[in-house]
Amino acid sequence: MNLESSAEIKFAEFEAALNSEFLMEIDAESPSDLIQLGDIQSKLTLSKLPLTLTQCKVKLLNSMQECFSLVFQAPLAAPPVQALYLLHHPVIGTAHIFLVPFKKTDEGLYYEAVFNRLLA
Repeated sequence: MNLESSAEIKFAEFEAALNSEFLMEIDAESPSDLIQLGDIQSKLTLSKLPLTLTQCKVKLLNSMQECFSLVFQAPLAAPPVQALYLLHHPVIGTAHIFLVPFKKTDEGLYYEAVFNRLLA
């Protein structure tokens, strides 16, 4: 299934995919793919990076509004840049999702995606 718009993204699908792997496409020609390594900038050569969906959280759900967030863990080499990334999953399909990096640990770089829709 290819998701053409964020309106087609459903919380339940992601909740069922918790702890599974997604692939994030990276535009290797984009300046956002430059990672600062001390005083040296190094170009990412990977075109796809694995992400693990580590958290799905409902923030608000009622008859008028649906709001939920997703947290993905990426390798440390992932670009620490907020952007619209193309994500691939074997069950959910492919979708463009706006990811914002918010934390970096020894385990990896973490991105969050927030969905907020008016239903009425």
